[in-house]
Amino acid sequence: MSSANSGDHVKKGEGGGQVGETPSAQKGAAGQASETAEPGKSSRARARGAKLTIEEVEQVSAESIEQLMVGVGAGMHPERAALRAGIDADRYLDWKRLGERGKEPYASLLRRVRRAEATFEGSLLAEAIKGARDLHEVDAQGKRTGKLLRRGDARLFVTILERRFPKLWRPTVEVGIIDKAREKMLDVVERVLLGAGQGELLADVLHELERDGDGTPPALAEPAEDPGAGPH
Repeated sequence: MSSANSGDHVKKGEGGGQVGETPSAQKGAAGQASETAEPGKSSRARARGAKLTIEEVEQVSAESIEQLMVGVGAGMHPERAALRAGIDADRYLDWKRLGERGKEPYASLLRRVRRAEATFEGSLLAEAIKGARDLHEVDAQGKRTGKLLRRGDARLFVTILERRFPKLWRPTVEVGIIDKAREKMLDVVERVLLGAGQGELLADVLHELERDGDGTPPALAEPAEDPGAGPH
């Protein structure tokens, strides 16, 4: 009779497992209960080795990232394109700094941005080359008639390249360098003319430069006294 009662009534242990179960069986039951309580936990653990995207890490929509890339590809600065896409500019700059350090997923985003910039630069260069060519009239057979319709001019596209990518396209000659070269030239002219006893000619040259807006101080326009010249 006692054995029948023990079969009808199963006692519970302290850990929730049944008395008489092996430790492995109790562990398996506990794992199933945990997985039922948190269904996403095990899937996250399985995906732990996969790379997370910028959308997942920063809680932004894929549409916003795509709008960012479209803006950059159209020639906008990335910070302005980010604002257009609904992403704060300072937030994008933080992503950029992390990407420059090689931290993912920001490094992958930065590579996409730079590819979009390079694509826009290439399209501008292609237009500049195309615009630099003269446009001639052609007949029905595709032969030139000899009439020039438009003289080639690539300045517009070159100007955009210089402004959008100044480190790559802006001329490297600076105003300060030009000023130094001009001063050196004036020193040479002054030394040569004074050495030849041409003080008055030097004064005329400096006066003309001053009148043309050269910016030479008026004091330099006064001829130096020529010791070899006698009284007039």
